[in-house]
Amino acid sequence: IIKIMHLAPSKHRSLAQKIALVITVSALWFTPVVRAQAPQAAQPSGQNNNLFNDAAAEALRRDIQGGMKLAIAQNLKLTPEESVRFWPIYDQYAVDALKVKEVQKNLIAEYLAKFGSYDDKAASDFVRRWLENDVEFAKFRANSVNRFEKVLPPLKAASFFQLTRGLTMLIDLQIIGQLPLFQDQDQVQRPSAK
Repeated sequence: IIKIMHLAPSKHRSLAQKIALVITVSALWFTPVVRAQAPQAAQPSGQNNNLFNDAAAEALRRDIQGGMKLAIAQNLKLTPEESVRFWPIYDQYAVDALKVKEVQKNLIAEYLAKFGSYDDKAASDFVRRWLENDVEFAKFRANSVNRFEKVLPPLKAASFFQLTRGLTMLIDLQIIGQLPLFQDQDQVQRPSAK
């Protein structure tokens, strides 16, 4: 993020700084959830004290969506007429994007629950499913361009996709940076056999 801010022309630094702020706030909220899970041993089925539950995920989603909407509102220069047309389309886009990203949330929850017990096959399967979700999200975004070009001039629609792509990439980077690596599973204490 520092390099992005350094390379950005001075008039665009505020955008990089706003994006960094949104990501930092999201990361601060999200970090204890993941960090609390990483060192724990795998819980027997039905005894998962997982802090990454639906309520925590929903709160994170609201925070991220609010931050994205704020960053878009502050950086996408819309006329009053464009705003009236744009925001309902954006709100539906955000709902649809969350549906696609629901797979990612489920994968993170699965990863945290199973971390410490992945073998080669399970790790390979997990990574393939994660990457398939990345592809689905990219397709979703590409298929959404026409919706926004119907309500905005193409330059503004392109600016919107620049903003959302950058924000989404930074959020994903922050999330994945908080997850322990597969190769570190041997550091997890497993329950002793009785």
